[in-house]
Amino acid sequence: MDGPLDWLPNLSPQWVALVGLIALLTINTGFLPARFDGAVGTVRKLAILVTWLLNSILTVAAGVLLGQGNLEPHLFRITCGLGLPLGLLTLVLFGRSPGLGAIAPRDQRERLLDLLEESWDGRLRSRIQGPKPIAVPLQLNRSYLEPPPPKGTIGLRRWGRRLWDRASRRVRPLTDPADLQRAWAASHGRLAIVGPLGAGKTILLLELGLQLIGEAKGDRRAPLPLWLDWTTWPEGDPAIAAWIVQTLTAHDGTLTAATVRQWLDGGRLILLLDGLDDLPPARQLVALGALDRLLQDRAGRVPLVLCGRPATFTAIAAQRRSLLQRLDGAVELLPLTAKQVADYLRATGRDFLIEPLQGDRAGLGTLSKLPLMLDLMVFAYPTPEAIAPRLSSPPPDGVPADPRSRLIEDAYQRLDRDRANPDDPAAEAPHHLLWLIENLRKQTQWPETPPEIPPEGTPETAEIDPPPVL
Repeated sequence: MDGPLDWLPNLSPQWVALVGLIALLTINTGFLPARFDGAVGTVRKLAILVTWLLNSILTVAAGVLLGQGNLEPHLFRITCGLGLPLGLLTLVLFGRSPGLGAIAPRDQRERLLDLLEESWDGRLRSRIQGPKPIAVPLQLNRSYLEPPPPKGTIGLRRWGRRLWDRASRRVRPLTDPADLQRAWAASHGRLAIVGPLGAGKTILLLELGLQLIGEAKGDRRAPLPLWLDWTTWPEGDPAIAAWIVQTLTAHDGTLTAATVRQWLDGGRLILLLDGLDDLPPARQLVALGALDRLLQDRAGRVPLVLCGRPATFTAIAAQRRSLLQRLDGAVELLPLTAKQVADYLRATGRDFLIEPLQGDRAGLGTLSKLPLMLDLMVFAYPTPEAIAPRLSSPPPDGVPADPRSRLIEDAYQRLDRDRANPDDPAAEAPHHLLWLIENLRKQTQWPETPPEIPPEGTPETAEIDPPPVL
């Protein structure tokens, strides 16, 4: 009777080579589909798909050949001659990916996530006056990621474009709070958040960041979100990687620069980029160029969310088209509804403002559709007596007559009164409003959109002071 291991001496080198080749190709076909989870471009996705198909076909071919009793030498040479180079090349090209990047030790990761969550939750609470942030209406709008229409486009063509956008669901409302996270997932890790000044982009970004922190706490392989404010980008150092290292090591002193760079290169950091509109135009152009180089150098392995105003994305489409092509989804913030405004005023004890706003007296109703303007009203008019002069008298000398500039002046006057009575508990204002009131008053009028980004080398315009670090 033959022993259980009597067949081992009969194993040929060809049989062993085929078994090894099948193992290599099977490993490749197993990990390649996961590479679609990262923020990769269309060309790379196509390359992954073709590589997966080739690995799968050769795996089946090698299995069929192995199942034959006698190996055909010619077929063996063809299978190994194609399969071995393909298998090794697949590992070289796609072995390093977001899914295989370095994972932080559990204690270090949890500590960092706790620090980020505490910091961002504090930022979020400092920016709202009600019990919770207003749920700003949102919609998907991919038109911000496309080139601007040709000048002189006739009205019928623009109308047809809008109709096509709706019919193809390139523009559609997001009605569920979970839709934001679904939009993030559908963008393959490359999302734009678009809205006018004061629409609530920063708050929405912080809310998304806190959701991503929750995901990272539940899944150890999930990437870590990192909120970055462009106004803190160091002067004279256009390398964004160095800025990221500096920011994360400041949060957690136990992190090394090498570890942070490894996370960045492996796609284990989600960059939440805010404050681009607060940079002078020439500085915006430098920042966008640095971001484009960062993404290009890492072959699409850096997930990110980029916030900006509509005019900023129009400028990017005209002058940094390559950067816009790297984004795969856009969420637009819409004006608040009358019901949302009224509910927020009741929650903050400003019921007396509901009637003037609903009647759009002194232009307040239109302004209140922007969350930041609504916050300024809540701060500037704490009592019915405070709002009365605004409704019944013209603006003081030197104050522009437009409703927005007058609201900023009223908020500044309230700030002056509060400083004269620092012991008054009602004198406390959210930190970000203090910064905004001071800086916006320096301008004779709050611009709706920033000027177009000029070519590099153009002298910078006057800067707004950077926001406070909370």
